[in-house]
Amino acid sequence: MHINVGPVFYFLFKLKLIEMRKLQIILLFGLFTNYLSAQDFNGQIRRLKLMMLPETSFRFPCGDSLGHGYYIATHFQQENSNGKHLGIDVSGIGGGNSDLGDTIYSIGHGIVALAEDYDLSYLSVYYKFAGHIVKAIYYHCDTILCKTGQLVPKGYPIATIGNRGTYLAHLHLEIASDTCITLGGYGEPESFIDPEHLLPFYKNK
Repeated sequence: MHINVGPVFYFLFKLKLIEMRKLQIILLFGLFTNYLSAQDFNGQIRRLKLMMLPETSFRFPCGDSLGHGYYIATHFQQENSNGKHLGIDVSGIGGGNSDLGDTIYSIGHGIVALAEDYDLSYLSVYYKFAGHIVKAIYYHCDTILCKTGQLVPKGYPIATIGNRGTYLAHLHLEIASDTCITLGGYGEPESFIDPEHLLPFYKNK
């Protein structure tokens, strides 16, 4: 008995083509969606530059606007075995991990550039200060409460203090004048601003 398998192979071939075309459509849709997301994010940055009133002062990132109950444990450009410190370390006056889980507030009106929950969980936010865009980077977060691309007003809860890494709980805050900076930590301070020059602060210690 002779069976003509030609139509079967033809049908399977056509089915495979349809599946490939569906896959192509899905991939193209994904690329287009990412493109729109990028365009929307870039549009938000442009709106931030054009529409936001420049900050003349920031609030303190922890506690009330003046930071009652917190102190600066490590200062900008303070040197240790890792090199020059490019930000400040904010800790609760109770010491140890007493401030673990405390709320971190946005120091101004801005847009979240990046929120990442890695080992040293961090987020960065663009702000307009005195007519210029700066980037604040918040490190060692226990929980991140905002998303990339989100607009955050001054005083908005954006994260909580953590002890990621081999550290006691604290907030490491950097402010970069170069908005292309991704991560700092230690290194040359030319692209960074001393946060103590921009933050109002009640000196608890």
